[in-house]
Amino acid sequence: MDSEYIKENYIFEKLSSKHELSNFNCGDDELNDFLINDALCQQSENLNVTQLIVCDSEIIGFVTLLTDTLKIKKLMMK
Repeated sequence: MDSEYIKENYIFEKLSSKHELSNFNCGDDELNDFLINDALCQQSENLNVTQLIVCDSEIIGFVTLLTDTLKIKKLMMK
């Protein structure tokens, strides 16, 4: 697939148990392992949301948004 075709034909799908992930390979073992083994479990625990990037029924990438906490402190100005 060339990049122009992908730009015109990709969709985002929320990760679910229906997705077959075992063949996904982005070239980074840690990212592959996260998607295949951890992303769905963490999503079910409301720790993240993973969106798959799909083109012609092939998973070509993913984006995961993680929850976190920010502590905001009031700064005193001198």
